[in-house]
Amino acid sequence: MSSLFLFGETRHTGGRVQINIVDTTRINERIRADVVRLIGPDGEQVGIVNLREALDYADRLNLDLVEVAPMANPPVCKVMHYEANTSTSRNKKQRSAQAANHQHQGDQASPQDR
Repeated sequence: MSSLFLFGETRHTGGRVQINIVDTTRINERIRADVVRLIGPDGEQVGIVNLREALDYADRLNLDLVEVAPMANPPVCKVMHYEANTSTSRNKKQRSAQAANHQHQGDQASPQDR
């Protein structure tokens, strides 16, 4: 039997499980580090810069600065269009959760199988 753990809220509604995934990603002014490793929009490493420089760089490109590896030293931030990436990521997480739930339901034996 496998378990699926997600950070968020789970509700059971009419035999279906609804999972609300909480996004804790820090973007732009929510980033707390003084210095970050900056990755450009095309994946190139810009370098280690102070946060103000990284925010200015993203602002000049009309993009967001997104903290992608907060536990790294220094934290890694990537310049990207955040909303476009979150909807794709959210859809993947929801499909994964649905597949895991479907798999879990398939593992449970029906009363007829006993």
